[in-house]
Amino acid sequence: MDLLFRRYASPMILLDQVVSLGCLSKFVKDLMVIYSKEEEHRTAWDLYLHQDSLSESYSEFRRRIGLDDAIAAIDSEPNDEKEDLNGIIEKSKKTLKNFGLSGSHSQ
Repeated sequence: MDLLFRRYASPMILLDQVVSLGCLSKFVKDLMVIYSKEEEHRTAWDLYLHQDSLSESYSEFRRRIGLDDAIAAIDSEPNDEKEDLNGIIEKSKKTLKNFGLSGSHSQ
């Protein structure tokens, strides 16, 4: 409960809603995942600040100690998704440019 009172002014309302929706288990699991990630970040930040030299960035430090393997994998992947997104945006712009309202009244 303390985790909820730290985050929400009135967690009882939230819990009532979660229980009424029947997803208390998922809510608790998600809350624990968020809490453990925050604790991991706080611990890593404290370690980073208390090391002998700050010759590397915080993200490099996290990679070096193995906390951001997922970020390292994402950085090494090709950026196809961004290109796809740019294509979608351009296609949408063309569609909107060619879009005309029929039956509009001009006076």
